[in-house]
Amino acid sequence: MKAAIDKKELPALEQRTVSYMMSKASYLTDSGDHNGPHLMFFQTDKNDATWGANLTNSPVLSVDYWYLSAELYPQLKTFPPMSVFLVVVDRWSDGTPAGKHQ
Repeated sequence: MKAAIDKKELPALEQRTVSYMMSKASYLTDSGDHNGPHLMFFQTDKNDATWGANLTNSPVLSVDYWYLSAELYPQLKTFPPMSVFLVVVDRWSDGTPAGKHQ
């Protein structure tokens, strides 16, 4: 990834890119059963207030896409900034209710 960025082989990051993660077979982390259906919006800026992210009872979570430690992986310091806004939805892709997820 770093070599491709350094060589300018990757296109510029586009704003408002979205990923749908609503399948019961989705895999996000090792904890939980399916981690809950959600949409992911990728932004090159991090403006939590605009999205209402990371507020109490908000369905929107904002994280740095390069969540790994820059101290452990110094090459991350040269990567372009990118944030991910996760929006929790209440149904799986098959239309069944998702229930409560943390």
